[in-house]
Amino acid sequence: MEERAEEHDEGSLASIRFLSGASARGIARLEQRTEIVPFQPGELIFAEGDRPTHLFVVKSGRVEVFRIFDGEEEVQRQLGRGELLGELGILGGHARSASVRALEPTEVWAIHREAFLELYESEPAVSVEIATTLARYLLDVDEVAEDLLGLDLEGRVAKRLLSLTTREGGRVYVAGASEGLTQEEVQEKLKEVARARNALEADFDNLDELALMSGGTRSTIAGILAGFERDGLVVTAEGNVIVIDPDGLAREAGLL
Repeated sequence: MEERAEEHDEGSLASIRFLSGASARGIARLEQRTEIVPFQPGELIFAEGDRPTHLFVVKSGRVEVFRIFDGEEEVQRQLGRGELLGELGILGGHARSASVRALEPTEVWAIHREAFLELYESEPAVSVEIATTLARYLLDVDEVAEDLLGLDLEGRVAKRLLSLTTREGGRVYVAGASEGLTQEEVQEKLKEVARARNALEADFDNLDELALMSGGTRSTIAGILAGFERDGLVVTAEGNVIVIDPDGLAREAGLL
């Protein structure tokens, strides 16, 4: 039985999730045909229509995937450490279907196409992990499509906000009771903050991602968040959303 790769520090290829089941020999061969490439904020990692010569994996930083429709830019996803870029083009052998750029100082592992395909075909654990990642994304797409049919836009935004409260790095939080304050008192204090700010436009950092997940435009989603804030459901502050009435959002989403 072939030896599996041992655990490595975060700066090694073996720390990437989809390679967690790869053999030590497979990792070593992959490292020989992998480069670490830095990108500055706004710099393109690859552009729509490019030939897929490498699979990219985010080593550090954050990137966004976007396309141009009718002359306007549409952000599709934001990705962070350990997430793959361009796997569909590599596996399908077709041109890049979208562009990717760095949102902050970012480093990526650039894995040569042939080296990745060799590992993908020779090590079942790697191919299963890749398939699982793709299936997870496709299931998310199916859920969005289902919600488009069954919920209005406000309901879809409410549902996505609730889902983001359980995702690390989603910047959506649920306010809870703390020492000396009950849940009701916390909610009332945060409502006072919302009224004092008199927010007319949300400043949530992930508006583009929320728009993609909900099927709306950035400006429309900002307006809906501002409405949720005026209704005392959420507070937006410094790029975050604090949910102060989860039940109210759940009712908007048709979950109660």
